[in-house]
Amino acid sequence: MKMNERLIVVGLFLLIYCILFALGLAFRKKIYGEMEYDERQERVRGVAYKRGFSVLLFEIIVNAAAKEMLGVDWATPVAEMLIFMLIAITVVSGTCIFQDAYFAPFAKGKNIVLVSALVGAINLFAGIKKFLNHLSFDEFHRFSNIQLVLGVGLIIVPVMAVVHEIVEERGGGE
Repeated sequence: MKMNERLIVVGLFLLIYCILFALGLAFRKKIYGEMEYDERQERVRGVAYKRGFSVLLFEIIVNAAAKEMLGVDWATPVAEMLIFMLIAITVVSGTCIFQDAYFAPFAKGKNIVLVSALVGAINLFAGIKKFLNHLSFDEFHRFSNIQLVLGVGLIIVPVMAVVHEIVEERGGGE
């Protein structure tokens, strides 16, 4: 694929993404209702965002130190970014889920969990297939299987929500 063709593909991808993002924003209120959080949920979400940001900074610092001091180039830049973002998102989501601050009252939280699980399962399947075909590394022997990372990351959030739901049903939420 020539450079001009790559630019066209990337441009079309970004255009499609922006269109879908705008449609998602437009239909969000119709699908999920008004998302309002109480004071406790807002406080928990603030703590969760601080934890996620701190984890992200720590990951970036450790990765930069490993690259500069040890000369370790373990993954492609896109894979590194995705791994770091998903770990931070998992910290934020886990904090919010286990402290009942993830979904607003009367929001359709189960739909969000199902969509995340479905997209995660599709990516996990594609990532495992890529792994089994020995396509997880690029020409410089750096990890580049972003479908596997995305699949694992998107499956973790629904798993945490289901575990929380089971714990709540058994009365262990106190």
